[in-house]
Amino acid sequence: MANLKIIWTTGSPFSPGCIDKIAYETSPGKWNVYRDGSWTSQTTYSSDSYRPATAREITEHWDVLHPMWTPEPGDKVIITQDHYDWHNKRAVIVEKHSYEDYWRIKKEDGEATVFSKSTHMILAPYEETAKHVETSKPTIPIPKEGYTTIKFYTEEEFKALDRWVTYGSKGYPKGWNNEGYMNKYLGTYILIRKSDFKADHSFNYEDWHFRVTDYQIIRESVEPKPEPKVELEPEMKPQRFKVGDKVTYRFRSDCKDNYYRWGGDDHGGYVGTIKSYDSYEPDYNCYGIKVTSREGEYTMLESEFYEYDGTYSGNVTLGTFTGSSLRVISSGTTDTPYIQTSGVIDYRPPVTKEDVLAKYNQAPVTLHKKPKTKLITVNAY
Repeated sequence: MANLKIIWTTGSPFSPGCIDKIAYETSPGKWNVYRDGSWTSQTTYSSDSYRPATAREITEHWDVLHPMWTPEPGDKVIITQDHYDWHNKRAVIVEKHSYEDYWRIKKEDGEATVFSKSTHMILAPYEETAKHVETSKPTIPIPKEGYTTIKFYTEEEFKALDRWVTYGSKGYPKGWNNEGYMNKYLGTYILIRKSDFKADHSFNYEDWHFRVTDYQIIRESVEPKPEPKVELEPEMKPQRFKVGDKVTYRFRSDCKDNYYRWGGDDHGGYVGTIKSYDSYEPDYNCYGIKVTSREGEYTMLESEFYEYDGTYSGNVTLGTFTGSSLRVISSGTTDTPYIQTSGVIDYRPPVTKEDVLAKYNQAPVTLHKKPKTKLITVNAY
């Protein structure tokens, strides 16, 4: 649709829910208004119920507007792509490019290039008629967080400030375009981001530069109330072991990311002794400790150890390997469960010694006194 007429609704006869919305003309007096995420059909022939949408308003809604636009040679556009000196420049459509969605455009200086209609440019606001400029009633936009509402001075106010230049039958404010292209802003209200104001309170708007002498502030920017930030101290768990405790190394595969916090060889199953405690590690929610290893001492984390109870703490099956360095033997004949042989730790379950006396059960025995009798010798004949 060539030169799509894009407006901003301002009042009746648009329905209340369709006021202060972006819209485009589908046919004379027929409009599609974008509200609540979809297009709604409305009818009005009154030019007092809308105004031409600004370049900023078109840019903010371009994702839903560009599918409604079919570019044609001669359509006026504004470049939004940050490409060399093309950004914010006005140009015209020259021809369709071979790439889908791309069109060749040309600036006023004659330079031409190719841009996408959906992501690199917007359709420029349609030209206002002189009648509409003179009779339309300026509306005050709804305040937005972070924006300042300003009103440009009217022709009469510029004249009262002695800042009006008479030129031909009309004229223009000092510093404005001498052909009257900026006069459409006379007496209108706009929203400007607080961050867009320069140190001297000037700003750029729709490719035009305005000074502090061109406007008055109607409403300062609405700032959000800062939420107080509460810094919570990390909850520190108590020390899991104490200096001098024996602890059993976990395998690296059982640790976070299959890795010891500070690296090192896999010592899974090795029993070390805690030599000292280090600082708390909040990312791991435990303390650092110095523990003896096969080579000397390692700085490790509490979480990288099992409590040592004389046996291997992991879930293992007798007769299998549990990792790169621990072998579990199916029977044991030693009081030392861990035996290191050629870099492999053999685990033999400790021998359980049976207390035979605890099972001894004997009936009581009654002792009789030895009889006091004398031996009588009988002579036999």
